[in-house]
Amino acid sequence: MSEAKLPLLLDADGQPRDRIVGFETEYGLQCEGIIEGRKLKKIDNDDISEEIASMHYRTDHCQYQNDGDRQYVDVGNHPELSTAEETSYLQAAYRLLRGHVKIKQDYARRTNTFLDEMYAEFGVPFNVATNIFANTTDLENNSWGSHANILAPSNLPFDDYMTALMVHNVSRIVWAGAGHVVPHADLKGYDYHLSEKAQYIFTLYSSDTVKNRPIVNTRNVPYAAATRYRRIHDATGESIFNPHGNALRLGSTSVILRACELGVDFSDLEPDEPLRAIRNISEDPSLRQLIRLKDGRYYRGTDLQLELAERAFAAAERANYLTEQDKRWGNNWITLVDDLRSDPQKAARRTDWVVKRNLVERQVEAKQGETDESPGLVAWHRDAEYHRIGPDEGTGMQLVRHGFYTDAPSEELIDNEMPLPETRAKVRAFALRRLRLASLAYWGGTWEYVAAGEEHYHRYALPEPYDTDPTQIETWLEQQAA
Repeated sequence: MSEAKLPLLLDADGQPRDRIVGFETEYGLQCEGIIEGRKLKKIDNDDISEEIASMHYRTDHCQYQNDGDRQYVDVGNHPELSTAEETSYLQAAYRLLRGHVKIKQDYARRTNTFLDEMYAEFGVPFNVATNIFANTTDLENNSWGSHANILAPSNLPFDDYMTALMVHNVSRIVWAGAGHVVPHADLKGYDYHLSEKAQYIFTLYSSDTVKNRPIVNTRNVPYAAATRYRRIHDATGESIFNPHGNALRLGSTSVILRACELGVDFSDLEPDEPLRAIRNISEDPSLRQLIRLKDGRYYRGTDLQLELAERAFAAAERANYLTEQDKRWGNNWITLVDDLRSDPQKAARRTDWVVKRNLVERQVEAKQGETDESPGLVAWHRDAEYHRIGPDEGTGMQLVRHGFYTDAPSEELIDNEMPLPETRAKVRAFALRRLRLASLAYWGGTWEYVAAGEEHYHRYALPEPYDTDPTQIETWLEQQAA
């Protein structure tokens, strides 16, 4: 690949540009009801989600919020929130936490209202508790996820980054895994895995994220000017709470993409059987599991991560193709992997699976002899409780609020509307607020445009994700109000 054709992400001055990034998080839903004093063990959560969607999210004029986030119900009837476009990895991680709070407040309220009204029609006294979880799987083998979006140049070929991201996604669960309790069939014991998601990955590469979940998603949706940008859609992720880890999900991927955009080859790190490799790494919290590579060498998951981090960072640094935050998170990446190789407990404040394992083991030990509940069930309940965000927040959010995790935000930041980011999200939010204030019909159903009008929508395109200047949209807004 010649230097003239390198697909680099540069600003107008030819300097490396921070990437547009964000998260898409799906939420698990569990409803319990009481009718005339009798507790209902199960309410059909899919039916409830579908009704809530038809009542609000799909009929509301706009799914976008005042802070630029998008809230909706996705395939499979899971509540979902996509964060506004950011250029800061850490701010994107904070928006993800803020999204948990918004989903808790909004979705729980709407669900309870819907159920109360539904049963009131029949004259039946009814109370409902809606439990919402930022997790990835349930006991009925349903799976969802926490996806990440990251911008790359449109002329970066798939083949130039797919192997690198496959190696990364297979092995990064050593620090990005949420931790997962797998109860034994008799519930007398359990196994502890690094990842909730690993058992639900079924293919190497695919554009599908529902039935044929891939290690690397090949969906080519630019969410910007298609001639200039491509969105890398990371569909392998799972919901973790520590903001350092979530920011690193974005930062590490950015550094790898920097190296791929420079033409660096990572094919020598490809596992012989990637699907088996991600499961084997997940099933060994000692981090000593060896994975066979295609060339016959054997690496641990932490070995693969360190090789990826050092090779990608060194190549991009030599080419002066790192932004300041890429440098910071590249160094954080190497430091975290080094700590995990030494002793996972050293990384507890940056790694959810380590914290969750500690909590589960303590709970099981504390319950011995105190209850008839089996250890496997005790462990599974402790796992689920970690991910609850409503109606009462579970341990994951509590640890964030108490400042346990590295880079934890203030409670004020995640409990209040966040400032608009310096991206296209600011222009979109500005336009939608103006349309609302003018009581004009509008729709903001995609990232790329705003639409207004009664019978026929008039679109205003937003192809440039780095644009923050609202002056050009002013004329269009005035035309809509005329």
